[in-house]
Amino acid sequence: MAATHERLIGAQGAQLTRMITACESADALLTLVQTRGTAFDSLHASAVLMRAAKLPTRTTDTQAGELAQTLAQMLRQHLPEMQVTELAHALWAADTLGVAGDGFTDAILRRAVKKLPDLKPQELSSTAHVLAKLGHVDAAFMQELLVAAKQKLLGFMPTDLAKTAWAMGTLGHSDAAFMEALLVAAKRSLGSFSCQDLGNLIWAMASLGHVDAAFMRTLLVAAGPKLRNFNAIALADTAWAMATLDHYDAAFLGDLLQVAKLKLSSFKARELSNTAWALAMFEHRDPEFMRALMAAASPKLPSFDTHDLSNLVCAVAAFGPTDLQFVMAVVVTAKDKLHKFAAQDLANTAWALATLKYSDEAFMGALLAAAKPILSNFGPQALANMAWALATMDHDDKAFVSQLLHVTKLQLHRSNSQDLAATAWAIATLGQKDTWFMVALMQSAKPKLMFFSPLGLVNMASALANLGIRDTAFTDKLLEASKAKLPTFTVANMLELQTALAKMGLRDDAQTTLVAAAARRR
Repeated sequence: MAATHERLIGAQGAQLTRMITACESADALLTLVQTRGTAFDSLHASAVLMRAAKLPTRTTDTQAGELAQTLAQMLRQHLPEMQVTELAHALWAADTLGVAGDGFTDAILRRAVKKLPDLKPQELSSTAHVLAKLGHVDAAFMQELLVAAKQKLLGFMPTDLAKTAWAMGTLGHSDAAFMEALLVAAKRSLGSFSCQDLGNLIWAMASLGHVDAAFMRTLLVAAGPKLRNFNAIALADTAWAMATLDHYDAAFLGDLLQVAKLKLSSFKARELSNTAWALAMFEHRDPEFMRALMAAASPKLPSFDTHDLSNLVCAVAAFGPTDLQFVMAVVVTAKDKLHKFAAQDLANTAWALATLKYSDEAFMGALLAAAKPILSNFGPQALANMAWALATMDHDDKAFVSQLLHVTKLQLHRSNSQDLAATAWAIATLGQKDTWFMVALMQSAKPKLMFFSPLGLVNMASALANLGIRDTAFTDKLLEASKAKLPTFTVANMLELQTALAKMGLRDDAQTTLVAAAARRR
């Protein structure tokens, strides 16, 4: 930089640059800015920012705060004359120094957008990365950046590719065509990706919902030999991403868990929760690992946020009977945070406790109190899960259930077959007869009956029978769907359906067929 400066503005400019580079503390840099700052141009301003950002002692110097304010003022003064590289450096340095607020980022982006094609690959990836770290969403700027980056992807180093993908995932900026091009570029050098780069790339794919099974297989092959060097974040992100993308590789996941087990003490709440959730999604049973995970999680439960607590208890429930002492510890931790739970997390927690047959009337009362004001935020699945949980635990809160049915009725058109069957069964089990609601539910369910599972068909028939509801057109459709799926019915399914049909007074060939099929299976 000094040589460039000397060519541009002579020896005085080069001397200033050398003085900036020689500063070893915030105090020294602040003194230089205060005494010589009037002679600075945009190159000096950029150099000062970069130097300040790289000072190892900047956060402990007594004048660090004053330096940050002075630099912010200087940056605004020289921003209009900065060249594209200086703008990229300024954005990174301002983020590092914590002076990127108050519209400063927008000002840089307005200056930089037309000059993006001139940025080098590393500068493009760094710019995207800084925006993601700042949480600064500017879809138009990001799209222009990707247009410029796409032309230079062959010049991107592995870290540049991973950082760009991570930035897209963090900002929620989806561009399938760009991601495809990025993965093509990444495939050429996957062997050179660091552990963090591999973790960031797979996490980005999952966050963006970018499914590429062939690339995932190649990526996992590249990651396998490096797993022992993955840190907690990379291990958890990889497991979470595989589950999110529904890319199951039992051997790879087994190797990952072996490495993770040795490092569980370094896992934070989110990493523990995401890893447990991934195993549950894959139904990948490893009792020894889950015991180790719960042991690692127990002392850290107070640091779990509401979503992590919900995911953790759901994962534990997915694997069946477990250490109820651990579940009790989760419940105790969750109780004080219920008012912060999102709608889906409340419903999932209720579902998990019901699945585990864990009864705590006081906790469920507190959970319903937290859910009641935000029931309108519940989606169809959350509403069905909540109804199913209440019925399974025999927790009869008629006022809450009435409100839940009112909200559910407004969303029946969005409910899938599983949600509809679970809701019908729950209403009947709770003895909450609401004929008008059931009529609306049947109207929504009728065209979807062929998609019901055998258990769903049984639950629907049982609900109608127990509530004393007769609807010939609907039951005819239900019988038609049952006959079509008869080969997949268990003996228990058949006998329960027979009982429900008999209770509804339906004694026809369908019932005879069911009885005969059940008898043959005994």
